[in-house]
Amino acid sequence: MLDLPLKGHVFVVAGPTASGKSAFALRAAQRSNGELINADSQQIYKGLPLLTAQPTQIEGISHHLYAFLPPSHPGFSVAQWIERVTPLLHDMLQRNKTPWVVGGTGFYLKALMEGLSPMPSLAPEEVTSWRMLHHEQETAALKKELLEKDPELGKSLQDRQRLLRALSIYDLTGKPLSWWQKQPKTACPFTFVPILVWPNRTRLSQKAEKRYDAMLEGGVKEEVLSFAQTQDLKSSPLRFALGFQDILAMAQGQLSEKECRKRYLQATQAYMKRQRTWFAHQFSPRFIVS
Repeated sequence: MLDLPLKGHVFVVAGPTASGKSAFALRAAQRSNGELINADSQQIYKGLPLLTAQPTQIEGISHHLYAFLPPSHPGFSVAQWIERVTPLLHDMLQRNKTPWVVGGTGFYLKALMEGLSPMPSLAPEEVTSWRMLHHEQETAALKKELLEKDPELGKSLQDRQRLLRALSIYDLTGKPLSWWQKQPKTACPFTFVPILVWPNRTRLSQKAEKRYDAMLEGGVKEEVLSFAQTQDLKSSPLRFALGFQDILAMAQGQLSEKECRKRYLQATQAYMKRQRTWFAHQFSPRFIVS
């Protein structure tokens, strides 16, 4: 256990997928009278706990903001996440609990620690209506459209949900998201201790392989198939979860187990590479755990 200044601090644990950050944060919370807050944009949804690697509830450790949204929820912005996190942090500190915010969604963590630029107040029905009109649009087409409307942001965004968010902001406010992001940020009232869980590449690859094998043994194929049979996939952000389409194809007999494993690990490697690049340039840890 690191020698950490516990009282009055908020600990932010980040790292690439499969790095072991959730396990580290759980052990730390157990030893520090702590509670966990989720900062993973996939784990906020119900429906695929195995695939999204949601932590198991441990007796005596409270978990917050895991699986609290229905899988058909039309999207959840970083501002909405911070609106929920802020009162949780105040409450924990008042109860002399140690908050541990853990996740791999970098823009959640960056916005929490550095503050968030003011964003337009949009009616939920406006956003829902806009997304219904665009939900079948290909990701490549969304990328091309954003490059035309907001070239500054369009160059950096690849994730479908973030592309949709940026386009909806432009269409509904008349101003690009990059303009909103440059507005003065709201000051952050907490003292943060950022921790980066950072295994070397070889160890990280081994962890990813073990995670896949454990998911398969735990029933992820059945979980994904059941989800696809009971949910409207067109309306669920979870259809873009890492490995979802390949595991579904395997469950439906359209892909062999060997090929599915290969594809999952290739996609995971690409995702981990993007995450490592982001954390190396955008995240300034006070402690690094290898």
